[in-house]
Amino acid sequence: MQVIREICTDDIPQLVALISGDASAHSWGQKDFESALNSENQICYLMENTGFILLQKVLDEAEIIMIWISPTMRGMGHGVKLLEYAINELQKHGIKNLFLEVAENNQNAIKLYQKSGFIEIGRRKDYYKTDDNCLIDAITMNLNC
Repeated sequence: MQVIREICTDDIPQLVALISGDASAHSWGQKDFESALNSENQICYLMENTGFILLQKVLDEAEIIMIWISPTMRGMGHGVKLLEYAINELQKHGIKNLFLEVAENNQNAIKLYQKSGFIEIGRRKDYYKTDDNCLIDAITMNLNC
């Protein structure tokens, strides 16, 4: 059974090392995680040795800033478990709506979100730039918790 918990300061070097080896990951560094950890509006749940989800809360809404699963652990249902855990925790804290944006070419993530009940609510035209400098839309999604 995978343990899921809030991150602590001691976890940050491991998280930075994990995502720095993944070309598909955002360029988050130590200071970004420290800032998130010290913010009363951000929360990060860690699935040990597997991945994490970073969220930002405002009043009764939250947004997924980033969800990351180790490339060697993808496709095994860990993303669903991590997302379900985060949703349950957010509901306990009175969150009514959860938002996110995802690149339209990230079909694995889109399937994960749809499986979890998210629906598309809009698009941001040409929001992301691909490695080959093409522009693609961001899909915005919502889940009523």
